[in-house]
Amino acid sequence: MFDDLFDRIKDRLDDTKYMVIIIGVVGLLVGGGIWLVTRAQASPSGAMSFVTSTPTISDATTSTSPSVTAVRATSVVNTATIDVKGGVKEPGVYTFTTEPTVDEVLKKAGGVTPNVKLARLNLAARMQTAQVLYIPINDEKVPVEFPLPGMTTQASIVSGSSTTSGTTGDTPLISLNTATLTDLQTLSGIGEKRAQDIIDLRDRMGGFKSVADLKEVSGIGDKTFEKIAPYVQVP
Repeated sequence: MFDDLFDRIKDRLDDTKYMVIIIGVVGLLVGGGIWLVTRAQASPSGAMSFVTSTPTISDATTSTSPSVTAVRATSVVNTATIDVKGGVKEPGVYTFTTEPTVDEVLKKAGGVTPNVKLARLNLAARMQTAQVLYIPINDEKVPVEFPLPGMTTQASIVSGSSTTSGTTGDTPLISLNTATLTDLQTLSGIGEKRAQDIIDLRDRMGGFKSVADLKEVSGIGDKTFEKIAPYVQVP
């Protein structure tokens, strides 16, 4: 009798123990879930920080666009600087992003003055940086140091007693042995007296043998000779 009662009590205690364990586990799970939910609600900024710290495509584009613009801006540079002189309305130094034509340079310099003969210019000729564009006025001779761009130029080549004749630009060369007093005065730096000296020397020599003979004329030094030599010839 007592044995049966003891067994029943023991079974009842075992059932209660298991029930307590199950209730305890369930309580822990529920309590842990409530704690996690409460923690998440208490600090929403922490949950959002991951999202806001992730760069987007638009952010990347915005951050790099200034540098791209800077590269594009510096890729365009001036490549030609031209010094414009003579018969133009606004002489000066002008810069171009490409090698300009004579026509483009003249337009930037305000155009030519009314006393310039456009027929003497090759408007399609292309110029290079650091070049001088000298526009002659009326029938002014083109300076030797500033030849017109694009014009066929074959200046007199003086070597000892030999001379190769040609033309400079569109201006015919002056023959020293047939030139008149007026012809010689069209040369740069040659006035009436110097022109007469050239004719007198020509008469004494029986005609010039080479352009270099001009150096025998009183008052014609190396600098003057260099200026007029490309514009004269000896047949």
